[in-house]
Amino acid sequence: MRRNLKVMMGVLAAVLMLTTSFGFAAGDVRPGPDGKVGTPQVTAKALSQTSIKVSWKAVKGAKGYVVYRSRTEDGYKWIKTLYGASKTSIVDKNCKKNTSYRYKVFAFKYENGQRVYGESDWVSEVAGVKQPEVVVWPAGEGRIRLYGNCKTEDDKIAVYRSTAKNGKYKKIVAKKAYGQLYYLDKGLKKDEIYYYKAKASRTLSGKTYTSPWSNTASAQASNVSVQIDVEDLNHAGQKTDTFVYKLTMTEKSAPAAILFAENQGRFIWYGQKETESSHWTSSTILYLDSYSADGKSFVKMTEDYLLKPGETVYLKFLSKDQAMYYDYCWLGLSVSFAGLPNIEGSLTMNRDGTGRYTDDYDV
Repeated sequence: MRRNLKVMMGVLAAVLMLTTSFGFAAGDVRPGPDGKVGTPQVTAKALSQTSIKVSWKAVKGAKGYVVYRSRTEDGYKWIKTLYGASKTSIVDKNCKKNTSYRYKVFAFKYENGQRVYGESDWVSEVAGVKQPEVVVWPAGEGRIRLYGNCKTEDDKIAVYRSTAKNGKYKKIVAKKAYGQLYYLDKGLKKDEIYYYKAKASRTLSGKTYTSPWSNTASAQASNVSVQIDVEDLNHAGQKTDTFVYKLTMTEKSAPAAILFAENQGRFIWYGQKETESSHWTSSTILYLDSYSADGKSFVKMTEDYLLKPGETVYLKFLSKDQAMYYDYCWLGLSVSFAGLPNIEGSLTMNRDGTGRYTDDYDV
């Protein structure tokens, strides 16, 4: 009976360990600086497609460590408790093939009979080699620019090209990407559409692993041309916290989107006024709030807005503070081409309230 009671108590303790926040047992002091326990410096290294070694430097005064794992920034789960200051690594053998993981490690000691935790350090690593991502866009007559994104810096990426989506692909470049690969494909037939896809490879513990195929991306070997006419619908001398601009896409040869989520909808508005005796400039943060097709019925903007050729859109920006609006005002705006990382541009306004979007894209 006494033996069964011990078993039951052990099971109950395990349940408490797994079900309380971050796995801390009932009665434990939660992590924080008051515990005066140091923070482990954590590193991680993939050993295979399904295993990752997590290591950390010993923390002075620690009596043990608790390790958690997550496949996202949230939702950490307890995977191991190690007793003893000298135990500073684990091998996580239960990883899903070719998957990213994040680990947290807490050091602990005992004070007045309670386990006290310090702050955690975290690290991320990929078990195996993840599928790369490929983006392409026109870069001039007979040229296409390519961007490849790997998940780890030691990946090698091989890019393949075809003139048909389901046709035969030929390898055009293979190199260590250090996380990102930029490549200019030249000597192509003018205005012809080309298709690209890629594979990544990674050597772990002396064995080389290859990822699944990336997405297939396509572009035309032609010039990029983007022109957005802008009309400023705000009034000089007006003190306001609401700003509206009218944008019309007059010319475009590549997909373009007004980016909303990249900067959490935050843009910088600049105002300027000059007189014979003074020069005034100021800036404030604006939040891209909503859009409209007619300038009257605005809809809350929650994602990137794709601006089509010939289309007009009204953008409404809000400021937390009221600002005086003057002539020569302009707004910073981000535009993305075919999913390419942000290309910064600006809306430059004239005295008559008209203007044009200009970008720094250079083919």
